[in-house]
Parts: sequence; C-alpha cells; structure tokens
Amino acid sequence: MTEPSTTRPTTPFSDIPVADYVRDAVGALLLLMSLSLPWDEGHRAADHVGVVLSTLLALVVLAVPYAARLGIMPAGWTVRSTRTTRLVAAVPYAVMVVLAVVADLTTAGPGPGLGTAAALGMAGVALTAQPRACELGPEGEDPAGPRWTRALGIVGIVGLAIAVVGVVVVAVDGPGVWVLLAAVVVAAWLVLLLGWPVLGSVRGQESARVTTVGVGVAVVAAAVLGSGSNTLPHLTTFSAPTPVILLVPVAGAIAASAAVMRRTVEVSALDRWVGTAVRGLALLVATAGAVVLWAAFGLASGVTTVVTVVTLVLGLLVLAGALLGWRSLSADAVQGRRSALAGAGLAVLAGTVLMIVDVSPTTTTGTAEFMLALGLPALVIVALTVPREVRDHFRDNRPSSSTDAYEWKSTRAASEDGFPDAESASTRPADEPVVSSPEPVRRAGNRDRAVQDEPRITPVEPVRSGYAARPGLAEQHTEVLSVTSGREPEKAAGGGREAHETQVMAPATGFSAAEAGDPSTPLETLARIAAESPDLRPVIAENPSTYPALLDWLDRLGDPAVDAALARRAGRS
Repeated sequence: MTEPSTTRPTTPFSDIPVADYVRDAVGALLLLMSLSLPWDEGHRAADHVGVVLSTLLALVVLAVPYAARLGIMPAGWTVRSTRTTRLVAAVPYAVMVVLAVVADLTTAGPGPGLGTAAALGMAGVALTAQPRACELGPEGEDPAGPRWTRALGIVGIVGLAIAVVGVVVVAVDGPGVWVLLAAVVVAAWLVLLLGWPVLGSVRGQESARVTTVGVGVAVVAAAVLGSGSNTLPHLTTFSAPTPVILLVPVAGAIAASAAVMRRTVEVSALDRWVGTAVRGLALLVATAGAVVLWAAFGLASGVTTVVTVVTLVLGLLVLAGALLGWRSLSADAVQGRRSALAGAGLAVLAGTVLMIVDVSPTTTTGTAEFMLALGLPALVIVALTVPREVRDHFRDNRPSSSTDAYEWKSTRAASEDGFPDAESASTRPADEPVVSSPEPVRRAGNRDRAVQDEPRITPVEPVRSGYAARPGLAEQHTEVLSVTSGREPEKAAGGGREAHETQVMAPATGFSAAEAGDPSTPLETLARIAAESPDLRPVIAENPSTYPALLDWLDRLGDPAVDAALARRAGRS
C-alpha cells in the first residue's frame, strides 16, 4: 500500500487559493473607499479619528496570515491565533458603528443618521474577520461554518427589526395614510431584498448565497456612485425603515466567506447560476412592484405630475417583463432563458429612463431605480451568460422556436403529396380532380398580360407504388387500354390477365393513351390528363406510377371502366 505523501508546499503561500487573495483585496478596497464616504450628517468617515484608527487596524490584520507564513510572528503562533486576531481586530469598528446608531436614536428630532461609509466599512471588516479557506479545519472539527452561518442569520434578523421599528416610528409621527402605506412598502421591499436571500443561504441553498453576494455588490456600487448625492444610498436615519439597506453589503460579505460556502448544499454550476437568475428576477419583480405602488400612492394622494405617471407606466412594463421572465425561467431553463434576458434588458432600459426623468428622488426611490436599472438586471444577465458551464449548456441545448411568427403559412395548407387538406377536398365537386392549386404565371410587360391567368401545376415529389420501383418496369408495362368508344377488352389466350389494344386514338386534349400509361410520365402531367381527358382515366388507373392520392380520387368517381382498371391493378399486386 502506498504511503500518503508528506511533501511540504514548495513555498509558504502555495496552498492559498485564489479566492482568499480576492477576499483580502476586496476587504482592503472596501475599507479604503469607506473613508471618503459620509459617516453621518456633515461628516465623512475620515473626519472621525476613532473610525480611521479602527479602519487601519482592520487593514493591518490582513497582513497577519502572510507574516505568520513568513515566520515573522512569535513562536507558537498557530492558525487559530490568526483567526482569533482577525475577530479581535474587527471589534473596534463594530463599536464605532454601535455608537453612531445610539447617537442617532437618542438625538431629539432628526438624528445625525448613519451613512454609507458604515455600510462599506462593516462589509470590509466582515471580510477581514472571517477565516480564509486555507485556515479552515475539517468540517466535523471546525465550528467556523455554523458560527458564520448564524452570524449571517443574525444580520437578517437585525434588518427585520430595523424595518419594523422604522414603520412604528413613522406611524407614531401621525403622517397621512398614503405616507404610512409607502413606509410599509419600503420596509417590505428592503426586508425582501435582504432577508429572502439570507434565509435561503442559512438553509444551505447555494443559489441564495450567490444572490446575497450579488445584491450586496449592487448596493456597494450604488453607494459609491451616489456618494455626495441624495438620490442613491447616502445617509439614513433610524426613524424610518431605510437603514436596512446598510446591512445588505454586510450580508453579502459574510455570504462570500468560505465558512458559509462549505455549509451550503453542493450543486452543479448550472443549477447554481440558473437558480441565481431566478432569484434575481424574483427580486426584480418585487422592486418593480414597489415602484408601481409608490407611484400609485402618489397619484392617490393628488400628486399627478408627469414623472409620477411615467414612473407608474414604466414600472408596470418592467413588472410584466420580469414576471414573464421569472415564470419562464423557473419552468424551463432552456426555453425561458430568452424571456429572462429580455425581461432583464427591458428593466435596464426602463430603469435608466426612470433615473433620468426622476429629478428629485429620495434615497429609497433612487436606490430602487438603480437596482431596477443596473443592480438586479446585471445579476441576471451575468448569471445566464458569463459562467462557462452555463454558456456550454445553452450552446448545446438550444430552445425550440415556432416559425409561425416569421414565416408565411397558407390558410389552405397542402399535404405532403401536393393535394389540399381534407377540409378543402370535402368541398370540391365530385367531377373535379385532385391537383395542386393553380398559380398564375407572372410575366413582365403588357404584351404578356393575356397569359397571366394560365394555370401552373406545382411539381410534386412522386409517391410511387412498389411497381414503380422495379427495374425494367417501363419495358414490362407496354400494354395500354384502348380508348375506342364502346369496345370491351379482349382476353389473352392462355393468359390470366386482359390483353389491351395498342391502337390508340388521339384525344381532343392532345394527350395520348401511351402518355397516360407511361410510368415515366411526370406526376403533374398525369393529374392534368385525369382532369382533362376522362377517356384516359382507366389507363391512368393502371399506370404503375400513378400516386395514391390520384388513385383515391379515381376510385371515388364511380366510373365502371375506371373501377375495372383499378381491380386489374389490384389483382396484379
């Protein structure tokens, strides 16, 4: 039995996965960006000494695991020491956030609030405090997975509590009914935006975890783009449900941890990303619904501006598109992918228009419009187009599509043998043969106008019997039926079948019995002979090349001569 390899890594950093480097880089970036964002009313994070020092401490702790691998840390330093240091370094920043919340709640009237610097800072601290994948022990021995999953659940519960308290505070202030209803819609939307993905992540659903990360990234982008503006996440107060938005980046950072990731049920890449797109479309439906309700409340309260009407119309449009895409993708990923991408694209267009025409949005409505135009559609589009596994699957499994939407279909559809369908055939007179529908011959110039109404027989793919497929059939079938009026066929001496005269009278139509009985005569010519030369129909009935549809028509005529020819044909077969 081969002994397990005990070869040590060639370098101290060779066992660190790329994802750990990404977590370090994103955590440092969030902490640095937070310093330039508003911390409270009138102050940036960089204006508070305590915030700056706690941010620097969180940045320094990022270097601890690398220093330990290089042997710089004291003797006896272990992986557990690194993980404990990470957690301890996060405490000062958390204390600064709690103090800011208390200051807002205890200030008479509108408090100083809490800005997006705290949101990005807390997300950065969450990334620096969590253990890296290379620091995790065996799942049965290491409690990091359950602990960080519980931490994610606590963030969701805190968000729910903030939303409920915010609605209660609004109700106590005694606003109008429409303002209170709008506050309820805000709370419900924010709780759904944060709580639904978090709940799925806690339950071990991988697509919910990815959705939590994606929504957190979208809110971070909105905060950075809206710095110094009141139209996107900027400054919130705990006298309303809006502070819930500050917890979304924190939840995304925790959901991105390796500890939470190992607690989710492992699924295929296709299921992960399609499930993420489904959840993104569901949140898009919720966001569009909230925008529609806010516009409807505005109209009900007497605010009949152009912006309100446009918001209502565009919100309904996005709601319909997102709902269709969500239902289609949930039912069938292959067939519903196009509808999902179309719904996301429609949201980008309509949301962008809303952000342009809405000149005075609040923080909540501005954030909803951003999520409608960029955040959630980007999550859906990326999930359905970027991952290699998804692209390979949809390349190999293309949706079926009906050509009715772009190809002309005749109302008198022809069957495969060139004859009209049963409904049109049932209304045809009994003495009219079954032939292809005539089409006028089109020619240029007035001098050819006289021939425009000439019928043209459409060539038909031959449907031949077994006789037509025999070699040398043309040589064997040299007998033709006499078309002389009133003459009975003579019996061949010693033969079991009827002998036919070879002397033929040319009919007035120009067709001959030899042509009607020749197996090489084109099928469209046989149809014309049957239509225009009733006396040659028995010959056509015995022609081995006569196709079944024409034989059926001849059988329905009730002509004794034709019936006898058909009987002879059947006897030979």
